[in-house]
Amino acid sequence: MPAPMLSVVVPAHDAAPWIGELIESILDQHIDSMELLVVDDRSGDGTPGIVESIAARDSRVMLMPSRAPGGAAARNTGVDAAAGEYLVFADADDIVPSGAYRAMLDSLQRSGSDIVIGDHLKFSPTRTWSPTQRWYSFDAGVERTTIDRVPGLLAGRACWNRMFRRSFWDAASLRFPDVGHADDIEPMTRAVLTASSIDVVPDCIYLYRDRAGGEAGSMSNRSDERAFLEYLREETTCARLVRSSAPELVGQQSMLVVDADGWVHVDRYFAQIPDGEDVPPAARAAIATLLAELDPIVLDGAAPERRLLFALLWADELRAAVAFASAARTRASDPAALLRQWTDAVALLVGSDRVSALDPQRLIVDGLLRAYLHTADAVPISELAALVTSAARVVTGAARALDHSSELIDATACAVVAGDAEAVRRISALRRYAPIVIDEVRPTTRDLTVLGPSPTLEQAPSAVVVLRGPESSVEIVPLESNDGRWRAQIDASVLQAGRWTATARFRMSTVEVEVPLVTARMPIPPLDGTHLLQPLSDRRDGWRFLVDRRPEPSLARRARTALGRLRGSRS
Repeated sequence: MPAPMLSVVVPAHDAAPWIGELIESILDQHIDSMELLVVDDRSGDGTPGIVESIAARDSRVMLMPSRAPGGAAARNTGVDAAAGEYLVFADADDIVPSGAYRAMLDSLQRSGSDIVIGDHLKFSPTRTWSPTQRWYSFDAGVERTTIDRVPGLLAGRACWNRMFRRSFWDAASLRFPDVGHADDIEPMTRAVLTASSIDVVPDCIYLYRDRAGGEAGSMSNRSDERAFLEYLREETTCARLVRSSAPELVGQQSMLVVDADGWVHVDRYFAQIPDGEDVPPAARAAIATLLAELDPIVLDGAAPERRLLFALLWADELRAAVAFASAARTRASDPAALLRQWTDAVALLVGSDRVSALDPQRLIVDGLLRAYLHTADAVPISELAALVTSAARVVTGAARALDHSSELIDATACAVVAGDAEAVRRISALRRYAPIVIDEVRPTTRDLTVLGPSPTLEQAPSAVVVLRGPESSVEIVPLESNDGRWRAQIDASVLQAGRWTATARFRMSTVEVEVPLVTARMPIPPLDGTHLLQPLSDRRDGWRFLVDRRPEPSLARRARTALGRLRGSRS
């Protein structure tokens, strides 16, 4: 019998609810020259029986026992028995979309590359999502590329969304390490670093089933200390591989840990540590060993909560890191604790020189102030006052002027520095309604009335529309609110000719804040020359509302217009 073109290796342990669906999806790949090796890892349910019943009617399916316990040993058992020219892996509880393996096989046969990588989705009983959007764009296919050309391929180290040329697998001496957790990240890192060329297919070639439940769920959900230490050791090995073979990718590897995989594992492990207890010495040492192989310069590019957590780890402030992670997980039930931990943690880092790569001022803007903006309205004012007082000491202690990223962040900074907890609370509430939307425009020849849904805010009566035009001109128009709608009338007689921008200004206790006025993505038809005001939408700047004030029409033009109307009425 000739050797199969493709070998599919599936480790299986107590997968009876899903294994049948997976096998049927693999058999629907339009590849006749294929073997499917299901390696049973001590299943105690009906998994072997399900596989045997399918194998009885399709000779491509084979069931074999694993030589040793664990998913890594099962995969290695399958690889050793595989006879195909190409090799691919799947997990027993997932699904392979129809034609996925055909697309990858065609790519490798066409290009001669060592590996092909495809896109994938995750799914649960309630939703489906893409986890790859932050790693690498799968918008277009690529053939015969390399990791130095596309560093993003270093991310996403699962073994099941890629196909290998078997000769490459053997030449690179790839094996799954004998660990109970994260057993694929080291061989997959080694593979992309070693491959002479890599293909990328834009298709979704794998559907990963997200199962919660710790030990009872998928292996990736385990969070005990042994699993955490195994992950840290494997991640450290990956970091050393990158540093030795592609030092220019150390930053990419570091960001993968700080802003993705490492954050998930650290946060999950910290969730198990009881309040007030220290991180155990073994975990503390393993964290330090990994961080020594990474570059903290990537911190400012990470999401704010992850940036703060890893900055605390690099500063050896592990107790503060555990407290912050706990507060972040319980933000819905205890928002005050989150603000307290943000403030205390940033205060530690602003006063520390242990993480020189961190920009504390950026962390204040991106993290601390944003946390207050998004959380303060859920905190009772009696608690918020003390929190704002503490935050004011941190914000005013920044070494240089803060570069605020939005009108609301700017207003929050002003309110915090002023120690005005009431203003902080009101600005936080305003975020739910900003920007202010215009959904109707009523024109006349000499004015515009703009209308929209009214924010249900206690500060709404203080609102005005601010118009800024030529030569730094400013006009203030009252914003009236009634029956759930607001309106403002813009009179051409008070405006100079030219373009005017519009914002909505609110008084928040001692602080004023301006937010954009935007159209509700509605078409605004052009008005004829008799209308002095032409409403516009600036789509390039978020559909912001603009007004063109036209010059007064000349006497001759008005006469021509009147004559045209007269003729029209007679016809």
